[in-house]
Amino acid sequence: VKRELTTRNIKINVKPLPQGKTDSFYGGVGDFNISSTINSTDVTANDAVTIRVILSGTGNLKLIKTPEIKFPQDFDIYDPKVENKYSIKGGRQTGNKVYEYLAIPRHAGQYTIPAMEFQYFDPKSGSYKTVKTDEYTLNVAKGQGGGESQTSVSYVNKEDLKFVGQDVRFHSTPSVLKSTDVQFFGSFLFYLCL
Repeated sequence: VKRELTTRNIKINVKPLPQGKTDSFYGGVGDFNISSTINSTDVTANDAVTIRVILSGTGNLKLIKTPEIKFPQDFDIYDPKVENKYSIKGGRQTGNKVYEYLAIPRHAGQYTIPAMEFQYFDPKSGSYKTVKTDEYTLNVAKGQGGGESQTSVSYVNKEDLKFVGQDVRFHSTPSVLKSTDVQFFGSFLFYLCL
């Protein structure tokens, strides 16, 4: 005999997040810690700088958006590589997310890479909390060719960035501008072609 078995209905009361979010809120709900490392603070112009950020804790790790690091304007910035290392235990996601940010300074000088702030909502305390990474001072020495030379850069799981600064060329085609008052439809040429 075929029988249909049904479970009882479960009602879930979803509360909205309270006011108080800032620009450093990327959707994190739970309990988190953050840390960062940099591959080098003394580089030459056109050398790649990699900052590794580890976000660890318990919460909705899968739904957290990628945080942003505010690099100086003279830096070429590429999309970060994201590695997920979390598992579900007891109905909760626990583990960490690893972000690798790649940037290339184009000019010599001393630059400050500010600390990245990460705000999350803590359900236990019912309030927002903010954690941050370290701030880095980057000393960029003059590279070969006056610090403006073009280099080839490779990055794990990214497309090869060859001849940075030369991969996009301006291209123009000759064009003839016509007055908008001149219409082909209804003209002598139109009837002649017809």
